[in-house]
This record gives sequence, C-alpha cells and structure tokens, in this order.
Amino acid sequence: MPIFYQSDEPITSAKNAIREIGCSLEELTIAFCEEKASLIVVPSTPFHIGVRFPRNYRKGIFDRAGENPLSIDIEDADGFTISPGDSEKVLRIRNWKTVTPQKIAWLTHKYRSVDLHTPYSLSLQQRLHEGECRLHCVCGIGDLRRAYQNQEFFFKNKLLLTTQIDLNNCYILQSDLELIAKNIHEKTKPNFSNIGDYQINEWSNSVIIDINAAYHHLKNTTKKINYHYLSSNDEAIKTWFRERWKGKKGVTAACLRQIPKIVKNENIEIDLDALDVLEEEIFRNQTGATDILILIDISAERRMKKVRSYLGSEKFNDELIKVGIKSAELRQAIYSIIKAK
Repeated sequence: MPIFYQSDEPITSAKNAIREIGCSLEELTIAFCEEKASLIVVPSTPFHIGVRFPRNYRKGIFDRAGENPLSIDIEDADGFTISPGDSEKVLRIRNWKTVTPQKIAWLTHKYRSVDLHTPYSLSLQQRLHEGECRLHCVCGIGDLRRAYQNQEFFFKNKLLLTTQIDLNNCYILQSDLELIAKNIHEKTKPNFSNIGDYQINEWSNSVIIDINAAYHHLKNTTKKINYHYLSSNDEAIKTWFRERWKGKKGVTAACLRQIPKIVKNENIEIDLDALDVLEEEIFRNQTGATDILILIDISAERRMKKVRSYLGSEKFNDELIKVGIKSAELRQAIYSIIKAK
C-alpha cells in the first residue's frame, strides 16, 4: 500500500456537486462509478476505527512485527473514504452500514478541504521516544511501520445507532469532481454539426451556428430523455461553450454568462415588430426558434450589410433597448455574438 498522505485537498459535498455540475443524483452516481471515484463519508454518529490485517491475508517477512504493533486507534477522525463500489451504494441508499473504510479523513478549513491517511501514513507519525524518529532509527520503529503497508482499517464499534447519511455529509475530492463533471458533460453536450433546419447564411458566424445547435439539442433532448438539468441548470450549457471555445476568440465572459438565457429564451420578452422584421427573416430560422435567436440572426445580417444602427456598440445598444432587452450584459453578449468571426 502506498503512503497516500494527502493534505488540504479541496472538497465539495455531493449536494453541491449536483448543483455545480448540473446533474441528477443518478447521473452523478453513474459517473462516480465510471471514473472509479471514492466518496468521503462524514457521519453524524461517532465511529471508532482500528487497524488489522485483511481477512485471509498470508503474512510475509515484512509483517513480522504483527498486527497493529503501534496500537493505532482512531476515534477523533471526521470521516473516511470508501471504495468506488461502496460509493455507488451509499449514493443510492444513503447508508454506510456495510461499507469498509479505505482511508481516514480529517476535514480542514471549515469543511472545504481534507487530510487523508492510510494505516501506513499514520504509522509514520508515531514515535517510540522523545525527539526525531528517523526512517532507520535505532529504536526499530522502521520494522513496526513496515507492517502497516499491508494492513487495513475496520470499524471497531459495530452497533451504531444510525448509519444513515445525508448528501450534505458525503464529500468529493475536487480532482474527482472535475473528472465526474467532464464525464457527465461529455455525454450530454450537443452535436454542434446538427443545427436542425436553421439556414446557414454568409452572416451566420461560428458562434451563431453553435447557439442554434445548442438550442436544437435542448429542444429535442428534453423531449426524449429525462436530462432534467438541461432545461433547469445553466452550468452544463456554459461548460459546453467554455470547452468548445477555450482559447478562441468570439465567446466573451459576458457571452458565457448569458448563453443559457439565449439558448433557453429564459424570461426574455422581445418586440420583433419594432425592427420591422419580415416573414422570410423569421422562417429562415429553425422551426420553433425563439425571438432572441431570430433577433441575433437578423442583427448579424444587418451588421454585415452595414446598416448604420448595427455597426457601433452604442447605436446597436439603443436598438436592443428598443426591442425590450433590459439587461446591459445581455445586450453586450448579443453584440459580441453578431460581430464574432
């Protein structure tokens, strides 16, 4: 077993992870299994952990010091990590009664990070005398420590009052969370080459095409599959565009913040009649296109044709106010979109 001492590793609760990623508990659980991540359980019930050789373990030459020779006993830990298999079980039934502790966890910085220990890393903190106890100290502690490389944790108090656990008390390492988020977003992101029946024209830049692809994906996916967060959580949508446009020009920070509103038409009332929009300008957009998608398409065309009020940011800002776009950042995002390459 490796030393595996991790100090101040950033963590977040499973409850927060669902909100941050924008997924259901089932989607989180599946991704957890696929990424072989380990949950950190922080019970409300006191627990007592000891160290022993695994059952049916055949001792070798480095185990001659015997089982738990340094009498390591843990009653003050905040929690423990569990295997990927046990993690799936706990996420599904919110009960840790039958799990096996893998590593001991002490939460730090007001539950924002964690220190993790294996039996061996805990043995390295033990001393047999005052002062420094080196790796090859004459006290012989090296042999005692080596015995812990093949030992495991176990629960000493079997009769616990409750082993129910809330998702707020199940934590995930930030490094695991990033893999899980990528796993989920990869499965649910749009096929950006599928834009429905939107007609690509010479003013249709790459950002406009991607926005239409995302809208088409959301409209069709939410009809067929229970990806509830696609219609309720903005983080997944931002991630699609952040990953697609990373290192490229065209999607500004304002665009990223506003894109969920644009592709979902979230609480936006637009008066297209104020722009004297023609029927053909509406029908060239995809079936069911929202007013804001039509607005973006028309604005991009008029900018390309050098219509004066669509060339400068101030004049275009006035046009957007006229049609009812109240948010200054949304107006800024739309302007960035129509002038993108």
